[in-house]
Amino acid sequence: MAEAKNYLFGYGERLNEPLEPTGRPMEKFHPYTVRDARERLAPRLQKVAKQIDELPKAACPRNEAVAAVRLHPSYLAKTFFPTDLFRTLHLDPVGSRPMRIRPEKGTKKQTASKTKGDTSPTSTTIDVFVRGKRSAFDEWAEVIPDWPSEDGVMEEIIRIEDVRFVPPQERLKPMRSKSDAPLLEIVLHRADSYVLEGFRDYVHSLGLRLDLE
Repeated sequence: MAEAKNYLFGYGERLNEPLEPTGRPMEKFHPYTVRDARERLAPRLQKVAKQIDELPKAACPRNEAVAAVRLHPSYLAKTFFPTDLFRTLHLDPVGSRPMRIRPEKGTKKQTASKTKGDTSPTSTTIDVFVRGKRSAFDEWAEVIPDWPSEDGVMEEIIRIEDVRFVPPQERLKPMRSKSDAPLLEIVLHRADSYVLEGFRDYVHSLGLRLDLE
């Protein structure tokens, strides 16, 4: 079988020519308005805050808890990450998880083509796990209904598809051992000393043994 030939081109720079921008501004399509975001997320945040407040004190080192903020698939680029919003709310992202969802409002193309009885396709997005004081989630739930639209961080609220408390069912995998004392692995979002100490005390309060080594 004959060997493939690789050709070398000389003076390739002479083939270059300048490309001028089209001059047409790129407009970002936003599925939700600020008003939409407030009306959609306010009851969900109230529910999240209530569920977090009901957690045992021993399960919340330094009175901190974690919730999931789901981004709309249109805002996965790094430049759209709601950094200022989280900073304003005193929430710290500690991890994320990819998801496939069908957003309430899709992309511009999906919205334009959707007809009665039709369902838009699922899209890839992420759940961002945010950590904060329980009071931070209470405050977010309290202020969002009347948060001024002119506030700069409100521009980032439209990027959020959902906010929710992550129930234990989503965190646990099926028990496959029939042992009376099975060995389980637990993954923590953070390894700060106070998190480990708080987790150790909580596990001990449940009558379980913990190996932090």
